[in-house]
Amino acid sequence: MILIAEKINATRKAVASAIKDRNEKFIANLVKEQDIAGADVIDLNSGMGEREIDKACDDMCWLVDVAKKFTEKPIAIDSENPVVLEAGISHANDRTVWINSVSAEKEKLSVVLPMAAKTNASIVCLCLSDSGIPKDLETRLLAAKSIYDKAIQLQISPENLWFDPLVMPVATDTGAGSMVIKAIKEIPKLCKGSRTVVGLSNISFGLPDRASINANFLVLCMNAGLSAAIVDPTDNNLMRSYKITNTLIGNDNYCMDYIKYYRKRNK
Repeated sequence: MILIAEKINATRKAVASAIKDRNEKFIANLVKEQDIAGADVIDLNSGMGEREIDKACDDMCWLVDVAKKFTEKPIAIDSENPVVLEAGISHANDRTVWINSVSAEKEKLSVVLPMAAKTNASIVCLCLSDSGIPKDLETRLLAAKSIYDKAIQLQISPENLWFDPLVMPVATDTGAGSMVIKAIKEIPKLCKGSRTVVGLSNISFGLPDRASINANFLVLCMNAGLSAAIVDPTDNNLMRSYKITNTLIGNDNYCMDYIKYYRKRNK
């Protein structure tokens, strides 16, 4: 399974300040600690807010420069704005990139999917449409299929499509977790060759002991066949659950990855 590191996100005040001040040391430390902790992809979100588009693009390009300097891992360019996405992708140059994200919204489909087609990038596909976040599983699956069909028309490889069924807080929707687990099972059947990804920590929003909830939800999602998760890889409780579950479901030959992880933690 792929772990996408989530901590370099301008919705976090400290990260936003570091971007504004061009504090390379702060961002570099986040890049390195997530890399060392086991992240496979480093997500970069420079935010948007009320800034002019040129400024937002400059901020994203600066983040890309810092990330490329301190890790060899693939980079996920994360923005709601297609112009910022394109700037980050272009600036990444020869680095392997992910695009985070596209949705079934008509404007996003027409602009963002062609970027993926040109770059052969992996792309996070949100199961929402112009009507917003669907409340039921069937409508989310329809959104996934519309993205999938358009991607196939553009000759994007299905294995580059990572569908996010949209994790919502279980505190406000009791069935939110079970719906995502069902979607993880159904999406690969409907969208042949594609894979699934979740923004894990949304599940625990508004509840105490969020770390334990996140770790347990990850176990359930992995057992359902989850392909990737956007997580905090520096969360030791989460990573322990991830390593153990990966071993128990048969993805760790001779338990070597778990043994290596255990020895590293217990030096």
